[in-house]
This record gives sequence, C-alpha cells and structure tokens, in this order.
Amino acid sequence: MKNTVKLTLAAILVIGAFSISILTVPAFAEWDKFNYPEIYVSDMIKKDYSNKKASNEKYNEKMKNYYKGMTDEQIAEKKRQFKEMGEAYKSLSIQDRAAMIIHFMQMKMQWDTMSEDEKTQKKTEMKQMFQEYLPLTLEEKKQKLQEYIKSLN
Repeated sequence: MKNTVKLTLAAILVIGAFSISILTVPAFAEWDKFNYPEIYVSDMIKKDYSNKKASNEKYNEKMKNYYKGMTDEQIAEKKRQFKEMGEAYKSLSIQDRAAMIIHFMQMKMQWDTMSEDEKTQKKTEMKQMFQEYLPLTLEEKKQKLQEYIKSLN
C-alpha cells in the first residue's frame, strides 16, 4: 500500500514538472545562446536622509539631559544596566517577545482613553518597576522578565 502511494506521488510530481516545462518553453523560445532580450534596469531609488541629522541632534540632546548631573561612573553604570536589559530581552523566546510587544501595544491603545490622573499613575508604576529592574544582575533580569511575561498570560 505504501509503495503505491509513493509511486502515485512520484508520478504526479513528474507530470507536474513536465507540464511546467512545456508551459515555459514558449516564453524562452526566442532566446538563443548569444541573443538575450534586452533587460531594463531602473534608476536606483535615493532616500533623503537630510532630516536624519536633526533627529540625531534631538536624540543626543535628550541623552544629555538624561545623564545630566551624573558622574562618569554613574553614566557608565547606567549604560551597562541598559546593555544588560537588552541582553535579557534578547534571551527571550520569540513567543515571549511577541507577548510583550502585544501587551505594550495594548497599553498604548488604552493610553488614549485614560484620564490624566490614570496616566500619571501608570507612568509612576512603570518607572518604579523599571527602577527596581535596573540594578539586578543579568540572570535576575532574565528571571524577572520571564515572571512578568507569565503574569501577562
């Protein structure tokens, strides 16, 4: 029984390949070994990056204000913590990352319907959670992220 199924499938594949080759022959019939149809290449699309500098300047200004009043050691520590946060996020499975993205997208959609007091409270909660998360070790950050994702489900 199994051999007949295999033979049937093989026959269908051969017939299909043969049919496709018959259909494509007319498209290439006019070609010979040295005479190919003319191929047109469009001009390269040029992207305007003129506003990128302004965007970078805004970001740099924002970062200067973020690190304002910190010593070089504190800035280095913050950057290390942020790098660890990125590593912890990258260690998540694709499904877990997707769950987090969907969660934050839903939060963003709810944001428009919130009152100013609710927005302030939510900002405070997220900032507090973020501050608690920063000083943890990389393994602790990974564990906290896993717990947070489980709490979403």
